[in-house]
Amino acid sequence: MAKLSNAAKQRHLETGGQQCCPYCRRDADHIEYGDLTPVEDGHIEQDARCMRCGRRWRDIFTLTDVRSLSD
Repeated sequence: MAKLSNAAKQRHLETGGQQCCPYCRRDADHIEYGDLTPVEDGHIEQDARCMRCGRRWRDIFTLTDVRSLSD
């Protein structure tokens, strides 16, 4: 399987990973997402697969902010 290029990785990160496949750049309608999985060091991972090109990758999420929902 082809390795994700640095340019493709950067594009994927800049769009928040929700706009398209980082390999073939098809829109999110062609992406199948797995469950969110908490990891011991505090981040959350989610596997994804493009139904168009068949490639798979793992998105890694970290906490960036917290907002109050009520006072």
